[in-house]
Amino acid sequence: MTDVAAPFGETLLDARTPAYRHAVLAAWREITGREAYDAEVDEAFELDPSFYLATPYPYSSGDPVEVGRYFGAVGWFMRTVELPAAARIVEFGAGWGHLSMALASTGFDVTAVDLNRASVELLRERCTRLGIGLEITRRAFLDDHCDGMPAAGTVDAVVFFEAFHHCDDPLALLDRCRAQLRPGGTLVLLAEPIYDGFHLPWGVRLDEQAVRMARLEGWLELGYQRAFLYRELNARGFALSEHRDESLGPYGTMIVAQRSPNTFAGVVAPDEQATWDERAPLHLPGRLATERSMVSLSEYPDTASGDGPHRPYAEVTMVNLADSPLRVSLDVADGATTVVLAAGQRLAVDVALPTTGRRRLHIVSDRADSAALGLDRVGVCVEGIVVH
Repeated sequence: MTDVAAPFGETLLDARTPAYRHAVLAAWREITGREAYDAEVDEAFELDPSFYLATPYPYSSGDPVEVGRYFGAVGWFMRTVELPAAARIVEFGAGWGHLSMALASTGFDVTAVDLNRASVELLRERCTRLGIGLEITRRAFLDDHCDGMPAAGTVDAVVFFEAFHHCDDPLALLDRCRAQLRPGGTLVLLAEPIYDGFHLPWGVRLDEQAVRMARLEGWLELGYQRAFLYRELNARGFALSEHRDESLGPYGTMIVAQRSPNTFAGVVAPDEQATWDERAPLHLPGRLATERSMVSLSEYPDTASGDGPHRPYAEVTMVNLADSPLRVSLDVADGATTVVLAAGQRLAVDVALPTTGRRRLHIVSDRADSAALGLDRVGVCVEGIVVH
C-alpha cells in the first residue's frame, strides 16, 4: 500500500497525518536514543574552518572518484535543469555551498539556506574570499520568518541537493516549496533517497550508513517510496520528469518537478503508470488508455484560467487514434461521465471532482485496432488533464 503503512504493531496510519509523522520520529528516537528531535540540535555539527576552508567536502574525502561524482552531479544539474537567465533560485540545505556558488557565479540570483551555524559561517567566508555574490541565510526548512528569503511566489527554482531527506515534515516542506515558487517554477530533488521498494511511504532509513549517522550524529535520515512521493508531488500541481545517471553513483538521481496545470504531462506514480499502455509510440502527446487506467489529479486548480465554477472539475482532452469508435468512461469517486469518440475525433470533456479528499480519475476505454500506429486493441489517447 502507498497511502497507509504499519510502522509499528498492527496499527495502520495514513502517511499524510501527524500520527504517522510521530511514529516516524519514534523510530528515530529508538535508533538514536535521544528524547526528542530538534533540528537545531540534532542536525548541527562542528567543523574546523582552518581545514575545511581549503578542503571542503568532497575534497576532504581524499577520494578522486567521490570528488568526480559529486561535481559531476553539479554539472549534471547545470546541463539538465532549464532555468531562465538571471533566475531567482533558493537552495535549501546548501551545506558546503558548491551548487549555490556555481549557480551564483553563472549569473543567477541565488539564496543559500542552511541551519548549521558552522556551515553558514564557512560558506560566507568562502564567498567573501572568492567575491561571489550569494545571499546566505541560516534557518530551518519550515521556519516562518522571511529574513533574507525571496517573497512567496517569486522564485524560479527551489533546489535540494542531498538535503530534503533531513526534514521531519516532508509534506509540509512540499507545500512550502510550492508556495515559494512562481507558476511554472521548478522544484529539484537531486541525490535524494527515493526507492521503488522502500519499506514505508516515507520513514527512517535502515541501511547501515543511515543508521550509523543517526546514532553518531543524531541526524534524521529519511527515505521515500517513489509511488507515494510522486503522487504527493502530482497532488500539489507538479509535473515530473526523472533523470538517472549511474556513473554518478549515489548522486545519480534527479527529480525535476514543474508547477503546471497539467501534471499528467509528466511522470506519474509507477503503480499508476503501470495501468497505461506501454506500447504507445513515443511521439504521442499523451498516454494510451487500457481497459482501466488511472491517475491521481492535482488538488490545485488552474487559476490562470479564471475562478471557474465553485465545484472543481478536470478538463480531460482525448483523441481516438483507433480505426473504430471508442466508448470511454471517466470515473471519479462519486460518478462517471461516458462519451463515444468517432475514429480520429479529438474531444475535451469536463468531469466534476469531489470537493474533499484525494482525487483519482479512472479511464475505462474500449479497444480497437489502429493501422496508423501499427497496434491492435488500442484505447483512447489521453492528451492532457487540467484541474480547474
